[in-house]
Amino acid sequence: MLGNLEEMQKAGKMQLDTASKSAMVIMQRGQKMSSEAVDQARESMEKFTNYFERIAGVKSLEEAVRINTEFAVANWERFFSGATKMAESYSNLAKEASAPVRDAANATSQAVGRNAERIRATG
Repeated sequence: MLGNLEEMQKAGKMQLDTASKSAMVIMQRGQKMSSEAVDQARESMEKFTNYFERIAGVKSLEEAVRINTEFAVANWERFFSGATKMAESYSNLAKEASAPVRDAANATSQAVGRNAERIRATG
C-alpha cells in the first residue's frame, strides 16, 4: 500500500514538473515573440514614415507611381517575411512546450512496462 502512495506522489510531482517546464517555455518564447512583433511594427512604422515623406515631395505623377510601387512591393515582402518568421516561432514554441510532456509520457510508459514485467515475474 505504501508503495502505491509513493508512486502516486511521484506521478503527481512529475505532472507538476512537466506543467511547470511547459509553462516556462511558453512564457519565455511568448516574451521573445512579443519583442519580435514590436520590432516588426516599429520597422513598419519607420518605413511608412519614410514613404510618406518621399511621396509628399514628388514633382511628377511618374515619380509618385514609382515610389508607391517600390513601397508596396517592399511592404508585401516584409509582411510575408514577418509572417513566415512568426509561423516558425509558433512551430518552435509548440515543439519546445510539448517536449516535457512527451518526455513525461515516455517515462510513464517505461514505468508501466517495468511494473507489468514485475507483476508477470511474481505472478
